[in-house]
Amino acid sequence: MRLSLALFFALSACDQQVSTDTSPQELEGLVVTVRAGEGQAQVGLGGLALAPLGEEQAVPLIRVLEASQLGLSWESMRYNFVATDGFSAEAHGCDPVGYAEIERGYLYPATANLVWEDGAAVFGCHFVNGVATIEVRALR
Repeated sequence: MRLSLALFFALSACDQQVSTDTSPQELEGLVVTVRAGEGQAQVGLGGLALAPLGEEQAVPLIRVLEASQLGLSWESMRYNFVATDGFSAEAHGCDPVGYAEIERGYLYPATANLVWEDGAAVFGCHFVNGVATIEVRALR
């Protein structure tokens, strides 16, 4: 319940528009692209191991990154999230997150909605609905 309320308030802080008329068939086999410079990989959420998140189950972000097999040192990177509707956390004023936050982030496999554990250093625009791409770049 606490996570749901936090998610509600966080989402109300940004202006992302997300369709709610997605059929169950469209939700099967959601794929997220992990993009790092010229390299990219598509990762299917349906085949990744879930972890408990409150009363629900979700895919830890680190599992998505590792499944991309891009061979990067994830600890030395920063991450931005772009939704299927083009919404970008960074374009809406949120700095890319570091590895400490990645360890506390999750994607719901049926929706690719991005959620965070309590206490993660994230803001409203980091709660991205329908993540399509995780942009990875080196720390500056």
